[in-house]
Amino acid sequence: MYHCHIHFYFAGHPCRAFEIVKEMSPLVPFTHEFSESDKPEEKLTAQADVILVSLQGMDAKETLQMLTSERKEDAEIILLADKEQVQVLSDNLSEITDLWTLPLSDEEIHFRFLRWQQTYKMSRDFWETSHY
Repeated sequence: MYHCHIHFYFAGHPCRAFEIVKEMSPLVPFTHEFSESDKPEEKLTAQADVILVSLQGMDAKETLQMLTSERKEDAEIILLADKEQVQVLSDNLSEITDLWTLPLSDEEIHFRFLRWQQTYKMSRDFWETSHY
């Protein structure tokens, strides 16, 4: 069995989604670490395995360009955006892992993050199986 430490980076205006993700337990065999900033920072972006960004009040296209240029090669990006911002991002959707359209209820956030965790675990399980 493997162990996987995931560094989450929350950027943007603090929101309920960030708090819910922090409160949810990691799946076995994962551990979580969190960092946060009010606006995306290059150094924190480069260190993260998973980047969750609340785009409220930000230039969505410019922010996504910075994130994709500064992230680690295999880092995942999850954007929290208003419906209007989704249209601006339509040309760059292949760069992100998931898009959570705001507003979301607490239950929807739990559901989406649990699905992300399960998918991430499956990919790591597959990697382990394919290498051994």
